[in-house]
Amino acid sequence: MVAQATVLDDLSGVVGDKHAYPPDHSQRYAVDGVSPQAVVEPGTYEEVAAVLRYASEAGLAVIPLGGGMPINVGEETIGGVGLSGAPGGQEQEEACAKAGIAKVADQLK
Repeated sequence: MVAQATVLDDLSGVVGDKHAYPPDHSQRYAVDGVSPQAVVEPGTYEEVAAVLRYASEAGLAVIPLGGGMPINVGEETIGGVGLSGAPGGQEQEEACAKAGIAKVADQLK
């Protein structure tokens, strides 16, 4: 397994320091209770290709999540709500996704 610091350094070289970072501790990006070594936000098709090439060569799994929020039940990710291109960028996309998830959760009670 490639060390997390190495993965972050290598991917920062592809997408820039602001777009490759360690996951937070909230389990937001965890799948089946396992957190990724890095969260990467490529901004171009070329960066996506370079990140996937790196992951393949390093033997790393890739979990794509395009704008939005995963839907978790306990520690299991069962789906996601995604938005793309909301005015205000990623923060606004996440706020919209969270609001949608909360509305659905209220209706299921």
